[in-house]
Amino acid sequence: MGEQSLRPRTFLLGNIPNSTAYRNVEQYRNANHVLGILILEIDAPIYFANASYLRER
Repeated sequence: MGEQSLRPRTFLLGNIPNSTAYRNVEQYRNANHVLGILILEIDAPIYFANASYLRER
């Protein structure tokens, strides 16, 4: 089991104006946060071994 699956990369997503697309807010500066909602992209499956790490993130 690799480090990548135990501590997967996570990305905060935001909405691209006038679309239904959600993109990484660090790469797309025009992506807007959705008020009151946290949208994460997780770069690995969620399972018991990485659940605590993801909860902390």
